Amino acid sequence: MGLVQKHTGRRGMLALFLAALLGMASCAGPGRTDNAAPSSAGSPSPSAAESAGAKAQNPVPRDDHSVSLGRAIYAKNCQSCHGPRGRGDGPAVGRLNVDMPDLTSESVQSDSDGTLFNVITKGSKPMPAYRKLLSEEQRWHVVNYVRSAFGKQGNPS
Repeated sequence: MGLVQKHTGRRGMLALFLAALLGMASCAGPGRTDNAAPSSAGSPSPSAAESAGAKAQNPVPRDDHSVSLGRAIYAKNCQSCHGPRGRGDGPAVGRLNVDMPDLTSESVQSDSDGTLFNVITKGSKPMPAYRKLLSEEQRWHVVNYVRSAFGKQGNPS
């Protein structure tokens, strides 16, 4: 006898609904790499960091854990355009017919963390805005990964 057949009536349907909710709560959603709830994803008003723009200070330490999380988020959301080495040569670039910024360039690496966070948050044609797709913390992890992997210390070339 299947679970649905075993639990009939209102009480049984409620139990199934609650079980489904509990199951979904333990899974990471689209673009998620951890189970932390998004802090500003989809919130109607901008956070302090979003309002500060280029002056925003990165609250997430650039440690191995943050860089690892940022690497996973980058691979899922950024690599198709920016490429595995951040040089703007990902497989989607040909379809978009635009020049993609080289994340290893001095011009990008000289930008403040707040500027990078702001670009990730608001997007830049054809790049989508990631404010509703990634939590604020996830966006800072991407900034940390970009600095670590593509900055002078991470990608000497």
